[in-house]
Amino acid sequence: MLSNKSPIGISPETFKDFIYSKNKHFKYFQDNGIDIAVFGKTINPEESDARIYQNLLVFAYVTQNLKPGSVILEIGNSNSPVFKALSLKGYDCRKLNFKINDRETDTYDNVKTKIEWILKNDKGEIIKDEDTTIADFLYSVSEFDKISETHELFESVYIKMKNSVKPMAYSLLCFVGSINKDKQIWNNKFLNYLSGKNFNSNITDQNSLIIKDKDLFFLSESFFEKHWKLSNEIKYEELGKM
Repeated sequence: MLSNKSPIGISPETFKDFIYSKNKHFKYFQDNGIDIAVFGKTINPEESDARIYQNLLVFAYVTQNLKPGSVILEIGNSNSPVFKALSLKGYDCRKLNFKINDRETDTYDNVKTKIEWILKNDKGEIIKDEDTTIADFLYSVSEFDKISETHELFESVYIKMKNSVKPMAYSLLCFVGSINKDKQIWNNKFLNYLSGKNFNSNITDQNSLIIKDKDLFFLSESFFEKHWKLSNEIKYEELGKM
């Protein structure tokens, strides 16, 4: 059980304060020992990026709103720290891996895509009858930022997610966004697609608030230089607020 040191709570009723990342959220994570539980150390905004933040957010939401033993489904192919941390807390964690094979395409609407889904338990063992898994909660950590922006793919992934959770179950789908020098926000169009669906994922249009918010959390230059520079040709000032 989390402590009540922070005045910021995270629940379906208060989630509107967590729709996009803010620096003050790290105080909440620290006060409740969330960073220690997930990463084994204190995490400050200048020592974080979007994926680290998302891991903390997912852990906070799950541990405060769902009981151990609940079926938690992560969609993605990465080894996210929060998956292991939730398993250690007694949650029934399962991972839905996917492999996308794009075939010939001529337009956005006519692209042909084949998706292979593989369900695994927290030990990495394949669960053969994947259709029997109905999760209490579903989440993703930046897994949809680079998928092809095609209608067929969006529809296939959406249907798969919808059929993988219990009726009225919540989901937490985390995306990376970037604000360019013209103060325009980039994100994968799958986020916009989900905005028009009744998927209980609390997605809403917050672009104007995000751009103006002085407490907005984004990648620091020091973290970029230390962890991102060697794997990216782009310079920090060209990256935009991400």
